[in-house]
Order: sequence, then C-alpha cells, then structure tokens
Amino acid sequence: MKSWRKGSKRWERHLRQELAAPICIALGKVFRELRLKRRLSMYAVAKLAGVSREMVRRVECRLSKPSLDMAARIGSAMGVLLTQAEMEAFAAWAENLMAAL
Repeated sequence: MKSWRKGSKRWERHLRQELAAPICIALGKVFRELRLKRRLSMYAVAKLAGVSREMVRRVECRLSKPSLDMAARIGSAMGVLLTQAEMEAFAAWAENLMAAL
C-alpha cells in the first residue's frame, strides 16, 4: 500500500471522508427516523428527492456519504429544509477544520 503524504490530494480526500463519517451517521439516523415518523416509504422519499431508492437506503443505513446537495434534497423530500446559508456555513466549518489539521 502506498503511503499518504500529508498535504497530498489523496491525504486531503481521506481526511474529508474521515471527518464526514460522524455527520453522515447522524444524518442517516435522523433521515430514517423522520421517514418512519412521517410514514413515508423509501420509494416515496426517493421520488420526491429525485434520487434512487437505493441511494436513500444507503444513506439511511450509513453505507453512503451524501453530498450537501443530496442531503438537502433528501431532507426537503421529508419537509426539512436546509437553507443555502446553512449549507455554506457547514462547508466553511469543514474547510476550517481541514485547515487546522
């Protein structure tokens, strides 16, 4: 296995994935709870969000890390709106965290 040099693009991609993991786990859990509370099927959420049912399943089961756009689309399908300002604030927070490492 090749070693990852600190500062390389591969290293940065790895850090982003590692930093996103806890957030994605929380998102998946919240999305599943919201969907069940609203008595929506995965298919209904997928259709409203414009994604595949498999993508909704993978996000809920924490097998996939959704982009901010994907998270916003799935959330809005269940009535949870993420504003552009919230998404930009989250992106800025992630960038600052990356810079600190």
